Amino acid sequence: MKTADGGRETLSPDDVFSKIEIFGQREIGDLTESGGGLTRLLEKFLGSTSSSVDNEATLRHGLKQNREALLAATRDAAAIRERLAQLPGLEERYERFRDAGLEKRLRERSLLVREERLLESVAEHLDPIATLVSRLGDELPIDQTFLSPRAMESLPGAPIFEPLKSTLSTLSRSLDGSVRDMREAMGRARGEVEEVTVRWQSRQADVKLAAEQTLRELGEGAVQGGEFIQLRQQIERLRPLQSKLEAAESAEREHRMRRRKLIEEWEEVKATRIRRLARAAKHVSGRLSPRVEVEVLAPRDRGPILDIFKEHGGGRLDSVRQALQSVDGFSVAEFVKRCRSGAEAVRDRYGITPSQASRVAAAPEAVLMLIEEVDLEPTTVVRLNTAAPGSAAQWRGFEHLSKGQKATAVLLLLLLNTEGPLLVDQPEDDLDNRFISEDIIPRIREGKRKRQFIFCTHNANIPVLADAELILGLTPVGQEDDAGARIRREHMGSIDERSVKELVEELLEGGKTAFETRRRKYGF
Repeated sequence: MKTADGGRETLSPDDVFSKIEIFGQREIGDLTESGGGLTRLLEKFLGSTSSSVDNEATLRHGLKQNREALLAATRDAAAIRERLAQLPGLEERYERFRDAGLEKRLRERSLLVREERLLESVAEHLDPIATLVSRLGDELPIDQTFLSPRAMESLPGAPIFEPLKSTLSTLSRSLDGSVRDMREAMGRARGEVEEVTVRWQSRQADVKLAAEQTLRELGEGAVQGGEFIQLRQQIERLRPLQSKLEAAESAEREHRMRRRKLIEEWEEVKATRIRRLARAAKHVSGRLSPRVEVEVLAPRDRGPILDIFKEHGGGRLDSVRQALQSVDGFSVAEFVKRCRSGAEAVRDRYGITPSQASRVAAAPEAVLMLIEEVDLEPTTVVRLNTAAPGSAAQWRGFEHLSKGQKATAVLLLLLLNTEGPLLVDQPEDDLDNRFISEDIIPRIREGKRKRQFIFCTHNANIPVLADAELILGLTPVGQEDDAGARIRREHMGSIDERSVKELVEELLEGGKTAFETRRRKYGF
């Protein structure tokens, strides 16, 4: 946005004017070509939607967090299962060695493995605590830059926040003391663990020495004895994973249960939005009857689903795209369910080729969860009655309307909203005079009692027939890059003022001679 001195600001119109709506030819044209744009335009008639928007955002965030947590728990469980898959074979071999009497002769050396694992467990419990203490120490003292005089400069309420500096300083000192105490406690604990480790290592050396003597006595069986010890070490490292697997599987189940609940809420939120939009469409149709009618249908564009497959290496899925676009009563939840059920379930419901059905059904769970979270845009259908007043209605959808007729329907929707000022730049470029006089002008005259309309126009019908309260005539000044416009005092006022009336006659009607010529031709 340009400033008065010719510079530029990064502000948008919304930053400067609260609730103002600004539409030029391009914006109106974009709305006529975009089903999503029409839906967002219809949302303006829903009233306050802050709570539903917040709920939707919370659900989206919850689904994303749940997906990440579920995938992590699934990966953890799979990794643990893969490692535990070795355990039955190791235990079977261990049993054979035990049956051969090796466990009895190497019992103490065998139990040494469990003791070693116990010491490793102590370290595994202490390390995370040490990391947390270190991170807490890194955050101290608490940064108070945001409370500096410069940060609070020009704030009338700055004195109220002044005590916070003392609060945070006291907290920093207290936490700093606690961190020192925790570091000292951690140091003592590690020292004591080290003492235990040294004592145990002395025992370990003695036990290993005795075990080596036993292995020498075994002679040819010494190799088997060494293998037996290695087996015991492997088994002792794997067995604790059983409890970790149970925890990972429990977490996985909880995340799945939570996801089912979230998906149910997500589907209900989407269905509720469509119902509310349908009610808004009925309300708008009633207000614009018999010229415009609006209807909200279930989402037709299933492209976002195919985009996810494509983004994650799904390849070309032409028959899938065609099938999903044409199926009646499409449900994202049902589609994902059938993908999880297999290729046959997908093929039976959607008539997809076997090869592409197999490819869709083979999609990773991460992809299917992303699809579950898709929010397909509802389809907003706008129809215009193109018949002349008093004639039988001729309803036509956007696909059968001209550019000007589409713009008429959209502009009529824009004129209905009463939230704030509406600024429209040259709407007549896409409209014909019949629709302007029969539909647009009456709506402007009716709506201007509740909101402000600002039109930039070259068509006299808009300011004159709509009884503009204020007309401003712009006089071009400068050339090329320095071009601009100026408002002269005599070119500012209502149509009742002689100078303004002459301006309208000259600029918008093409001059008095042109106006009189048209009047005579029309026989007025």
